Amino acid sequence: LCVFACHNFLQDPPFARMDIISCRNVLIYMEPYLQKRAFTTFNHALNKKGFLLLGNSETPGLASELFQQVGQQEKIYTRKTTTKKFMQVATEGNESALKRKDDHLKRPDAGKDDFGKAADEALLSKYASVGVIVNGALDILQFRGITSAYLEAPPGRASHNILTMAREGLAFELRSALHKAKESNAVVKKEGVVVGKEARNVDIEIIPLKNTIDPYFLVLFKEKDEALKTSVSNKRKKRTKEEGEDKSADAHRIEHLEKELAQLREDMRAITENQEAANEELQSANEELLSGSEELQSLNEELETSKEEIQSSNEELTSLNQELVERNEQLIYARKYAEAIVATIHEPILVLTRDLHIRSANKSFYEKFAVTEKQTEGKLFFEWNGGVWNVAELRELLQKILPDQSNFEKFEVPVTFPSLGQRYLSLNARQIINESSSEQLI
Repeated sequence: LCVFACHNFLQDPPFARMDIISCRNVLIYMEPYLQKRAFTTFNHALNKKGFLLLGNSETPGLASELFQQVGQQEKIYTRKTTTKKFMQVATEGNESALKRKDDHLKRPDAGKDDFGKAADEALLSKYASVGVIVNGALDILQFRGITSAYLEAPPGRASHNILTMAREGLAFELRSALHKAKESNAVVKKEGVVVGKEARNVDIEIIPLKNTIDPYFLVLFKEKDEALKTSVSNKRKKRTKEEGEDKSADAHRIEHLEKELAQLREDMRAITENQEAANEELQSANEELLSGSEELQSLNEELETSKEEIQSSNEELTSLNQELVERNEQLIYARKYAEAIVATIHEPILVLTRDLHIRSANKSFYEKFAVTEKQTEGKLFFEWNGGVWNVAELRELLQKILPDQSNFEKFEVPVTFPSLGQRYLSLNARQIINESSSEQLI
């Protein structure tokens, strides 16, 4: 079953648990940030073992942390597991901007020189503040202008972390400002930061970038002297003669130090609050760990006790099993011993059940009366062998043995056998006492 539907993967909510996504020769017409958004959507839509098919000229690019190539030549990629939370972002402003850009490119004069744009670029390159673009992990993704006065590569292992590359006196202020910008998602400024051995006064400005899938920040650096000159020149135009004379250098320095002290106090208060919150979380986590450790210890003790009980029970069962084996061997030996004795007795012996059926007989009985085991066992005693044993006195005596626990000896009875003729038999009968069995035999 194939289902076809129109779907805008930049705006519409993505599908889930897909096995294969084929997006060939589409991403090459998009801007990098739109490509990043598309790859993020594909990563969310595919299952853990899903595949992404791209065109020959397409690669994940900035989203290489989301996909891994299967082969060296094929444009087939597998999904990587990521801990980042997926956010569906689709604003009309970006789409409209793309549409306007496409309309602009379609105009006949789009390829001509734009002297206004060239002039703006020249002014920006000369007067704009230098800075960098960092991601949420504070790694530098792009440099804007010459930043060697504020950042430098540290010795040892290469790193693009802005805190690692910051010059002396700048790392602490950058960490504090970036933390505030992350928490408030608003512009944060730091003025009069002393940087380096030259003790230059630098203003820092952190600007969170909008309409991005992942958090990005623009970090701008500006020399304090230049900022003061610009501020003084602007104020001179607005000040009137009644405002009085300018503040002295000492008064200005005191005011600057008071502002810096107030800013440091605020930073220290924020850091202290964060530290206290972190300490509370760590204390709570430590208590949970201690509680879990105590529970595990208690469970371990219970398991040890259960193990000892099971081991003791196992030993008892082993000992009991050994005793049963020995008793079984003794019973087998006793049975064989009794059978051997019965088999060697010359007198015929017959064993009857409670209802006077023949249970068994010895060898002498079978030979004496010329019958077989098959013809004898299981038969009713008074009906066996043509009913020759159906004698009223004998029946009465046998029926009283079990109820009255009686016996008789040397009871003489004449019996006429078909093959042997008339014989006078002397009979003895008594109950077989067996304490280990409830079966009653005669």
